Amino acid sequence: MKITAILLTGRTKIFEIEPGEKVLKLKLLASEWLAVHHRALKVGYYYMDSNRTFESYGITTDTKIPVILTHNSVPLHDLEDA
Repeated sequence: MKITAILLTGRTKIFEIEPGEKVLKLKLLASEWLAVHHRALKVGYYYMDSNRTFESYGITTDTKIPVILTHNSVPLHDLEDA
């Protein structure tokens, strides 16, 4: 299924994700797209548990999900040096 990740800036990206996959999958894909650690991302209008599946939330194809960078967003290249 196709999930559109939307940033507060309006920037979007479409990801292919299976309904049975966990929310963590979207966080990992979005973290690669944005070059930040996945723990720096909030997914959904409310807190979505990384260990739950998309189908458990009733999310279907062509859903738009906000992806928010949290206050502790650190670029991945900075984490490698730490």
